Amino acid sequence: MFGLLFKNRISSSKILSAGMAFAGVAALSYMALSYLAGNNLFVMGEEMRSAFEQAMAAYRDAGMLNNVPAELQESFSDGIISTYELLFPGQYIISAAALAAVTYFLARACLSRMNYFLAPGLSFTMISLPWYSIWGPIAGLGLTLAGDNFSWLLVAKVGKNILYMLFWLYIVLGLSVAAYFFRRINVAWPLKLIFLVFVFAYPPFSMAGLVLLGLTDSLVNFRRLAPPA
Repeated sequence: MFGLLFKNRISSSKILSAGMAFAGVAALSYMALSYLAGNNLFVMGEEMRSAFEQAMAAYRDAGMLNNVPAELQESFSDGIISTYELLFPGQYIISAAALAAVTYFLARACLSRMNYFLAPGLSFTMISLPWYSIWGPIAGLGLTLAGDNFSWLLVAKVGKNILYMLFWLYIVLGLSVAAYFFRRINVAWPLKLIFLVFVFAYPPFSMAGLVLLGLTDSLVNFRRLAPPA
């Protein structure tokens, strides 16, 4: 598909978006067929579960769980495995889309070395989402709440996976907005360096801020960019 789009000289943003969307739909279709065939998408196979348990045991032996009380370490490990099982469909779709993005950049690099005509590259600081993308988190939150309130387990799991995927999408968008203003704002480099140290020193706070920034930008358009096609 990338070859056809490159041949027709489609814009870089459309090629990347189409490739990632196609990969996501393909992954979703595969999981839908697997579910119809009777497979439980929210339960790991015995081999994968065994590998996870061995990994958690290795972390425990290495002292990485010392901050967790001994009586809670087993339940903590089980909780991590359960969370991974719950969010596996979302992780699968994200992995497929990310692989498509990597494929796009590798293909573009190869074509560039061959002096093939390419549309202007996509600037990371220009990434944006249309305002109606807000219906994504609304749908995810609505499904999660409805599933939890009415004990619709599958609906709740679907909603949580939607929110999980959008979490990473809005982190990327938040990084794009932050990078844009980081470059545009005329502040002394020592202050920018202090800001970066703060960002890397408090990952949970930074990630929450990026998600909020990305979510808000899709509505407010801080950078005053033209609406994405």
